Amino acid sequence: KGLGEMNPPQLRETTMDPNTRRLVQLTLDDFEATSEMMDM
Repeated sequence: KGLGEMNPPQLRETTMDPNTRRLVQLTLDDFEATSEMMDM
């Protein structure tokens, strides 16, 4: 789902509440290869 498709409680639980959200930092070693693999 996109952020605009979520209802308020769902949005709070997945993005705002530090007890339930998951933040993951991504690092790219090879930008060109990653860019070919992903559609952002």
